[in-house]
Formats: sequence, C-alpha cells, structure tokens
Amino acid sequence: MKRIITFAVLFMVICLGYAVTGWAAGEGSGGGAGSPLAIVSSTVSNGEAGVNLDREIKFVFSKNIANISVAENNHNCFSMTDSSGNMVPIEVITFDDQLESEKKNDLIVKPEALLEGEQYTITISPDLQAKNGDKLGEEVTYTFSTIGYVSADAGSSSQLWIYLVVIAVIIVAAFILIKGKKNAQ
Repeated sequence: MKRIITFAVLFMVICLGYAVTGWAAGEGSGGGAGSPLAIVSSTVSNGEAGVNLDREIKFVFSKNIANISVAENNHNCFSMTDSSGNMVPIEVITFDDQLESEKKNDLIVKPEALLEGEQYTITISPDLQAKNGDKLGEEVTYTFSTIGYVSADAGSSSQLWIYLVVIAVIIVAAFILIKGKKNAQ
C-alpha cells in the first residue's frame, strides 16, 4: 500500500511540474512573440518506415507561414530527394490564412509519386519564413522510407538482436532448470 501511495504522489508531482512549466513558458498574447519559428508536428516522423505510397506529408509550424507575404518564398523552401539523390517532384500547399485562419500554420508536401521500397528525404530551407519575419534559421531534414524498404544495415543489426535475445532466453532457462533441480534434491 505504501508503494502505491508513493507512486501516486510521484506521479502527481511530475504532472504538476509539466503543468507549471507549460504555463510559465508562454507570454500570454498567443502571438508567439519571443519564440522562434519551429516545426510543431508532422504526419511523417523523421526516420519513419513503412510510409504508404499515397501519403501527403503535413507540417504544422509554430507561426503563420501561409500569409501571402511569405507563401511564395515558403513554397520554394521545400525539396525532396530519393535514396540516389534524384529530385522528386512535389507540390507544396499552403492555405489562405484569411479564409482558413485555423490552417495558417499548416503546410502540405504532396509528392508526385512515391515508389515502394524507397527512402526519401524532405529538406526544409533555413529561409522558411513566418508572417512576422521570423525564419526557421537552420536546414531541417526528414528522412522516411516507404513500404518494403530494407536498409543496408538493417539485416545485420536485427540479426544481432535476435542472437542476444536467444542467448538471454537460454541463460534464463538454464538458471531456472538448475534452481529447480537444487530445490528437488
């Protein structure tokens, strides 16, 4: 019972810490003043495997990147290559921040065609700019692979893990058998 209470108190302290940190980090205006332009989320994670061939990649930024004053520049800040370094044709889509203000931070990268068993890299230029003039400031890359892709080193590292797991199971089984024989005597 004491362990459960200790765990519950620790859990509450951690949750309270996250809540206080989130509250203190904001400046209250909702405009992001003082915070840099950043990627908040994307529908494809860096390093993700098994991506569907018909997938569009949505990026959500911390600030308005769709305003007409920066949209054309931002469309040119995205490129995509395959594992051989060949450029992959993409369409970059932003929304009208006047008509769809809830999507002003969203941008979609729509590849012309993805191939099965291929690895791709999306590169975002440091010149990507928010309406307020803030820039991304550093190049960002997202590498992902489609269904059926096998990396050159995947086989050797997965085999190593299999061997380690098998050895661990044998050791545990031997320990249990030896302990069982000692208890039987």
